[in-house]
Amino acid sequence: MARVLDEVASSAARAWSWSAVLKGSFAGLAVYVVLRYLGAAFGASTGDGVLAEGFAVWTVAAQVAAIFVGGMVTGFVLGSFRPLDGALAGTFTWAVAIVLMTALLGSPGLQVAEPALWGAFAGAVLSLSAGIAGGILGVQRSRTAMRPGPTSIPNSSDRFG
Repeated sequence: MARVLDEVASSAARAWSWSAVLKGSFAGLAVYVVLRYLGAAFGASTGDGVLAEGFAVWTVAAQVAAIFVGGMVTGFVLGSFRPLDGALAGTFTWAVAIVLMTALLGSPGLQVAEPALWGAFAGAVLSLSAGIAGGILGVQRSRTAMRPGPTSIPNSSDRFG
């Protein structure tokens, strides 16, 4: 167990960038706001004027998708090649994004129905997993993007003229 904790500590100390976490968090927050507006527009266009259980499910799905995108952006921008670095980046992106979402968009208060509170909790827990997965995928995408591609060496027979 101590070896795992040493690995996590050395990973966090070696390749860490708060600017990457903020970029991913704001990207995730932007995706979340757009998806929430989309869900509200669909809910309002149904004609009944009440956003009920369908919107709660949509909000959870939007939060999971947004944190996944945020974690992926953070993992990509981080520039590391290790999946553990991506997992840590996704975790910190999740933490910053949850705080930003709560501060900017408000939290569900006690006046909200109980299922909505459980939905908010489920969204927070599921989005942590999505942030970790997004961070790992972002690091893998960064690894393939930074890998040098094949270079073409001009052939003497390809000359014009």
